[in-house]
Amino acid sequence: SAVELAAKGDISNSISKLDRIVEIDTASDRHQKIADDYVSIKNGRERTIIVAGTNAARDSINERVRDGLGLKGKGVVIDILKRKGITEAQSRMSASYSTGDVLQTIKDSKSLDMKRGEYAKIVEIEPGRITLEKEGGKRVIWNPAIQTNVCSFEVKEKEFTEGDKVRISANDYSKDLVNG
Repeated sequence: SAVELAAKGDISNSISKLDRIVEIDTASDRHQKIADDYVSIKNGRERTIIVAGTNAARDSINERVRDGLGLKGKGVVIDILKRKGITEAQSRMSASYSTGDVLQTIKDSKSLDMKRGEYAKIVEIEPGRITLEKEGGKRVIWNPAIQTNVCSFEVKEKEFTEGDKVRISANDYSKDLVNG
């Protein structure tokens, strides 16, 4: 298919497989057109995928598809963890974090008294010093400049409806969840 060829870097053959190419100037209009086209598919929607170049585009298109299918507001809203996507240099600066962000240890951390894979929430931020609250309410001080080996996440609300496909993008061995 055109998508598989493009993924392999064979752009010329990928484009030759397409029936038509339409250019839409603004991202908002482009996302709406993609969503409208997907929603209008009567047969074969379950075999159709939408490919988006960025997470922001994917989120925008997904929201519009859910709205077009009449699913918006009919599911259950839960908090999810969305990777912050900061650079290694940024990860060492207190200014890169916000109260409410969640950290996960990549390795055991004696200084934080946390095992690999455990989570803690940021409850207070000062220059070079961040207060974390671990499960159970215990607070510890974290210095991002010297205590590395953590992953940072923002907490986002996301609505899920029966039939949604969920892709796990990080391993959580304690819950038998493997990405993919």
